[in-house]
Amino acid sequence: MWVDGIRRLDSDSMFVAHDLYIELDGSAMLALCFRSLTPALAAKCSRALADPAGVAADIAQRARHTARPYARQVSFDPGGRPVAPSEVA
Repeated sequence: MWVDGIRRLDSDSMFVAHDLYIELDGSAMLALCFRSLTPALAAKCSRALADPAGVAADIAQRARHTARPYARQVSFDPGGRPVAPSEVA
């Protein structure tokens, strides 16, 4: 942001509020410049946000711990063969 040809503010986020105290005498010219974020978004990050191998291991561990109580239970086995309604006495 420029006021009367002097650069007064530079910001990377349009969501951050800024307060500027500038003494103005009479009229002033305000110039705003909006630039594309494409170069900033195209830059590679220095580190990954999450380790995919660690995430996969965590999911596998949760699945094992969830399945463990069910492994001790007697499984549902109705036994016998399917019976038609006409065969039921």
